[in-house]
Amino acid sequence: MDADCQKLIDENNRLRSENAELKATVARLTKQGEQRTKRIERLTAALEEARRSGTHQAAPFRKKYESRKLKKTWSQAGKSMRQARQRSYSDGSTITG
Repeated sequence: MDADCQKLIDENNRLRSENAELKATVARLTKQGEQRTKRIERLTAALEEARRSGTHQAAPFRKKYESRKLKKTWSQAGKSMRQARQRSYSDGSTITG
């Protein structure tokens, strides 16, 4: 009976030390996970900031182009269409149609 009791005591001590090692491993991995989560958040924020700053930089150029394109009035458009429909002949006369 003393031999069985000693085996149980030895196994209990071994399991306690193994449990302590596992707890230390869990604590280390938890700390690494938290550090990586913080790093991911920082990188995500930096990426979003870079995306936003890229779009804001290009917008003024786009607006200038679009506003210049839209400044053409309907009368100007009609005038150019009339000029395109005119046919000229060798004697210098023109016919619209």
